[in-house]
Amino acid sequence: MRTQQQGNERLAEDVAEPDVEQLHQLHWRNQTKDQETCVVVPLEDALQGPGHVAWKLIQDIKNDSTNNFEFNGEQILVIALQIWPLEQAWRVHVQPQLGTSATVVTLRKLPNDLGLPRVVIIGGGGCGKTTLMQLVVVPTLRTFFERVVLTAPSNRAARGFDPSAKTLHSIAGMTPKDSMRTSSLHIKSDQMRKRMDANQTHAGVHDEALQTSASLLHASALRTTYARQHKYNLEIACYARPNETMGRISFLTLCGDHLQLPPVPKSSGLLAPLDGTSDEHKVGASMFNNMHYLYEMETMKRFQDPTLIAILEKMRRPKGAKLTEQEWQALLDTELDVSQLERDPEAFLQQTVDWFESSYLWSVVSMACYSRAMASAHQNQQTLFFCQAVDFSEQVSKKDFEVYQRMLAVPSVAHTSRLPGMVLQHINMRVRITTLVLPPWAVQDATGTVMEIDVSARDKQRIRSGDTHRAAEMRLEELPPGVYVKLDNCNREFLPPSVCNEHQRIGFSKHCSTCRALEGWVLIQPICSTWTFTDTVTGATLQVSRAQLPLMPAPACPLYSLQGATCDPGLIAHFAMPKRADEDIKWLIVYVLLSRVRGISCLRSIGLTSRIRKIIEGGPPATLADNLKNYFGRRSKTRRQQLRQPRRRSDGIEHPAFSGGDSHPAFACQLSVTACLQRRQFTSRRSNEGRYGSTAQRRFRSCCSGLVVVAPESPPSL
Repeated sequence: MRTQQQGNERLAEDVAEPDVEQLHQLHWRNQTKDQETCVVVPLEDALQGPGHVAWKLIQDIKNDSTNNFEFNGEQILVIALQIWPLEQAWRVHVQPQLGTSATVVTLRKLPNDLGLPRVVIIGGGGCGKTTLMQLVVVPTLRTFFERVVLTAPSNRAARGFDPSAKTLHSIAGMTPKDSMRTSSLHIKSDQMRKRMDANQTHAGVHDEALQTSASLLHASALRTTYARQHKYNLEIACYARPNETMGRISFLTLCGDHLQLPPVPKSSGLLAPLDGTSDEHKVGASMFNNMHYLYEMETMKRFQDPTLIAILEKMRRPKGAKLTEQEWQALLDTELDVSQLERDPEAFLQQTVDWFESSYLWSVVSMACYSRAMASAHQNQQTLFFCQAVDFSEQVSKKDFEVYQRMLAVPSVAHTSRLPGMVLQHINMRVRITTLVLPPWAVQDATGTVMEIDVSARDKQRIRSGDTHRAAEMRLEELPPGVYVKLDNCNREFLPPSVCNEHQRIGFSKHCSTCRALEGWVLIQPICSTWTFTDTVTGATLQVSRAQLPLMPAPACPLYSLQGATCDPGLIAHFAMPKRADEDIKWLIVYVLLSRVRGISCLRSIGLTSRIRKIIEGGPPATLADNLKNYFGRRSKTRRQQLRQPRRRSDGIEHPAFSGGDSHPAFACQLSVTACLQRRQFTSRRSNEGRYGSTAQRRFRSCCSGLVVVAPESPPSL
């Protein structure tokens, strides 16, 4: 028996085992869906080059009546910065093939070892870094390259970037436990080489890059170079050079915000001081330092509240700025009124039922799991089930209940092998997966909705023998054999479809209204894993085996998991600070919490005191700002200028991204922008003179007159 969702979304009790033919059909349907999800660019557009394709995508988004979104001038400039080298490469690639027996594929697809200029895009939350990548840059790359890989430092960031995105660990064929020493990065087995070959790409985009540790960036670059060494005749000694980064893949862009929480420990970050760090860390930081272009975006589009925008701008201002009394009072008005909550808790639950709740401290997050699960069960009128983890240690007697209770009280799943002590769930509940279940779909921090709970026979009898009234809460005596979760943004089929009686003989029919494919459904079963528990009472260190469902309420999550996300419809923010955190981390905690919502009306605060105001007015961490300035030569300067009128190249060909023709007028329109670009001379081992004309290269830089540039002393040759 299963506890099931009401209505049509339910599985048959007795589902026959699928035969080979059904599995083939399921595989074929998944392949068809993968092809349909791709952004299809018409062939006539693709054959006009990357500039034309990017501009067409921008115009399609602007003319789409179903959404109220349009790229601003700054975002268009960032897109042009990335597309222009790609356009140059495409022209050089196409010109020798004109008049020959070239095919459509050879004309359109670019080589995999161009080593185009590397770009770093930084900016505050909500300025549209990820959006412009998702809607324009990535579809353009997929049109002109055979394979594009999207990465992020964590699974949560990867899921927010793209359903196909992966962590940098997995792309490099590494686990978090693997050594990042240079001597350990060789490809030592055929299995590892096959895995690396499967992950090879022509173009890559790495989101939330400033959360990546320098050692991980170095390890990924070196191992990718090893994997591509023989095919592209790479020199291993040059793997850290700008054009050779990641095995000289054709295109590479890094996006992120330097004013976000750094990786753990913070000394491993790309902008952390280099004193006392390993050689691998220094090389990784040097690779980031030597990226060709750095663009800092400043226009924040996420926020709809002028007061919140003013507060965040003052927070990002070097050395800080004082808040006005009206601004501070607006923040104080978001503080949760405890007395009113005690008088009318129902009103608060109804107002914040779908809101996120977050804190830097896991002890607060564990309590938020209960409050969010309780509010969700009340809203959906479902029974909330409590599933306790099953812990066992050979070093502890089974009768020593107090020790086992202390094991269950450990709040952070990072210490318990990603398995929580208590799982709270109900039908229709939003959940997130805490560990790897079915890669690359059901991975850590992937979110979904509980569709069915397969309870044990013992608990089934308890549910049936209860009274006629639905219980608000119930503790399950045994772990459920499985929970069916429908993943977000996933239309693949992992389970056999539900077939009606009429089509039992011929199988599933997509044209039948009764037959139903279980798109996105995965079976989550209890996982058994070992973790180390240090008893705070006895001081003993125990090896514990825990069995538990890897699920937690999706709205309740630690602050690290919220970086890069927009908390719609709102956020309950706990401003509790860890005792040992330094002032830099405290400022970053406050900034990340305030920058997750669209407006102050979408925020409810807990612990907002005068100490928090002092942190807000103290300004961003000087270490991050100084290191960014030292890394890239000089601090970003802001100036408002207009793009120069487009000029025709000497060969009579205009660049689509900056042409004055009718096809791309907005790329050439006069824009008032606030931007910065500072980069250094770049070189390449390719010796073809004129591969990219120096005149065209200088012209691109002059067209971007809203950018601060450092021109190379000699014309670059790529």
